[in-house]
Amino acid sequence: MSDKALRIELTAKLAELEKRLASIKRDVTQEHSSDSAEQAQERENDEVIYAIGDETRAAIAATRAALARIEAGTYG
Repeated sequence: MSDKALRIELTAKLAELEKRLASIKRDVTQEHSSDSAEQAQERENDEVIYAIGDETRAAIAATRAALARIEAGTYG
């Protein structure tokens, strides 16, 4: 795959990851229910959302690093 094609693919992936992270941030900032049973479930869901957010941030960093290596001519 050429550098240009790879750059296009990685740029699209980066946009998708950033969109996912924005969605995760919206989910995390939503208010919890006033029902204590529902709150317990929501808090468990928050833990999963935080983990997905961490993985997404790591993928964004890796993708940006790959794009920087392509620009520097050191990719691959």
